[in-house]
Amino acid sequence: MLLDTVHLWAKWTKYTWSPGTGDWWRTPPRNNKKYKKFYNDSTTGWSVIIDEHNGLRIEGSVPRAVKGNNFESISEEEFPELKKYIVSLCKGRCVKVDLADLIVCRVDLARNKELDFAVSGLIKEVGKIKEYGTMAQSKSKEFHGLTYVRWENKQRETVLYDKIEEMIDKLQKGKISEDTIPDGEWVRSEVRLLQSTSCRSEGIRTIDDLKDNDKQWALWKEENRRIVRRARELGHYANRVAEPSKEFFRMVRKYTTEGKQTHELVKLIAGVTGVTKFLGEFGGRTGFYEWLDVQKIKGIRPDTWRKRKDRLRETMDEIIKYRTWYMTKAKPSLIWETYHGWVDAGEMPPPD
Repeated sequence: MLLDTVHLWAKWTKYTWSPGTGDWWRTPPRNNKKYKKFYNDSTTGWSVIIDEHNGLRIEGSVPRAVKGNNFESISEEEFPELKKYIVSLCKGRCVKVDLADLIVCRVDLARNKELDFAVSGLIKEVGKIKEYGTMAQSKSKEFHGLTYVRWENKQRETVLYDKIEEMIDKLQKGKISEDTIPDGEWVRSEVRLLQSTSCRSEGIRTIDDLKDNDKQWALWKEENRRIVRRARELGHYANRVAEPSKEFFRMVRKYTTEGKQTHELVKLIAGVTGVTKFLGEFGGRTGFYEWLDVQKIKGIRPDTWRKRKDRLRETMDEIIKYRTWYMTKAKPSLIWETYHGWVDAGEMPPPD
């Protein structure tokens, strides 16, 4: 699942609580002095609130409640544990509420991606998109001092940021332990529905609606796709040449069998699709190598052809090993290709 932060709410007629009962903080936090009652679980970060209008608010990070950190979300099988935690949290405050009566008024959907290059490079490139649709780029106190890019309107927010940098910041503030921080360069993309109206418009109203993993994946994917589409419109992510055709394969054959230099094939790969998409046309790297082996060559000595095939294989292996992007007039970008490939990968998110 992609669940991270969730805010739940119930009006005063949907829950019961007797004044003077339950374990609460003596005073509410400084920035919310209007709260009538407030409690925060320091272990998970979850809060239970009775606000100035007597509404019940329950807020926190779903994976932190179940796993203890929010790097990975929970599975569908673990969802009942989230419900048990919320019931226990309310019970400690002597609050009785039917979970079915809780309305979702915020939900954050998040995924992480490990990169082979610095996260700052991706943030800088994606940050060229100042707006897309009704979403406009803006700053946020939440990410002050961190590497991030963020877009928002009054209902939604999308943010990409350096997850490890954010976790180190939390470690320094004593909010998490060091053993929860993974190695490597990790970017995180969060799609946030900030109001009950935006949640409702996407069919997320009750706590049980949060179990729909397919819906979460579709929402996260589409919002990130909108950024990719806008990048294409603005020319930051160059459009590729036409879809591979007979002419494409004729050119591949020409560059591999008729004595052309290896770098000409590499330029073709980069200009048409990038190495991942190029190899995809042959069913992957192995498929391309098998395709080379069945080519019938005229006018070239078998030993010369064997050496050329070996050189092509070595070149392809190096491209894949270092994720190098060979620049052409179309100016394709490894960063955009990586981001786009992550967003478009399959109908369901592959394991991180």
